[in-house]
Amino acid sequence: MFTRYWRNYPWFLQLFLFVTLMFTMLWLGRSVVWSLLPRLTGIPIKDMLEVKGNSPLPLVRASLLANSIIHLCAFTIPPLIFANLTHPKPAQYLGLRLPGKPVHWLLVTGIMLGFLPLSLSLEAWMQQHVNFGKWAKDMQLETDSAFAAYLNMKSGADLLKVFIAFAIIPPFGEELLFRGIIMRFAHKRARFSPQLPAILNQKPIVKERRNAMLMPIVLTAALFALMHPNPYGFLFIFTAGALLSIIYWLTGSLLCSIWAHLLFNGSQVIGIFLSAQPPATTAQASVEQTLPIWLPIAGLVLLAASLYGLFRMKTPLPANWSSDFAEEEKQAD
Repeated sequence: MFTRYWRNYPWFLQLFLFVTLMFTMLWLGRSVVWSLLPRLTGIPIKDMLEVKGNSPLPLVRASLLANSIIHLCAFTIPPLIFANLTHPKPAQYLGLRLPGKPVHWLLVTGIMLGFLPLSLSLEAWMQQHVNFGKWAKDMQLETDSAFAAYLNMKSGADLLKVFIAFAIIPPFGEELLFRGIIMRFAHKRARFSPQLPAILNQKPIVKERRNAMLMPIVLTAALFALMHPNPYGFLFIFTAGALLSIIYWLTGSLLCSIWAHLLFNGSQVIGIFLSAQPPATTAQASVEQTLPIWLPIAGLVLLAASLYGLFRMKTPLPANWSSDFAEEEKQAD
């Protein structure tokens, strides 16, 4: 199995190998964290897993480090290993290339800066007016309490650590996983659809779908939202995931979706640090201190204009972007 590139195997076997690799690396990461960090920090792993807003700073820092290591092992390392085992040019396989036009960087920035105030306002409205039940409130409170501890930054050094943990590591790893790997597998399956057998030879006809990007975008956005324990923000996290997928599709560059993800996360971290009074979440901040109405409206206008500009100046992924480059390998041989 390890004597040739994994792309030579059927898609379902490739997917099985990737899932196995991901859970193996997650297990290794958890093993390292659970065995080494308590010895290095003197803090029991149980305490690291139960961080709250009033937790002492050494515990919060240890928990932040533990979560960063586990995130790297679960999201970042498996796609990188899988790409190297699947193709001789792993960066090309993952879409790690510059966008087709330099203006894409500016348009992507406009999309995410426009979406940010809009999403915060709508999520805050849901927390005020929608009741999903006790389970949702308990989950939200637990998540908010942990984030309150992580985002309670006392110095520039703390800001740097939190920025790396929330605005560098997650965007890079999650884009590699969701857009670089999962979206690719989904498009590979959605690209072709079997039709009715031909009348004469009774062989199935396979037709290429024109809307092959719809299912991969929806699927990756749904999985992206489910990964985040935020019931009141599910709809908006789903929308953010869809926007990130659309950005990758229209620019042909995973670097653009990584930048968009980093910008969305990083602007919230920096905003909370500058406020000097970190809330449990940015959504809670907009509940307690309602954003001026012009801000989400301006965000909507900026989002629509930037998204329209990106559609007009797109350099999209080619129709066969999820293929396994079999012809290239034959030519190389």
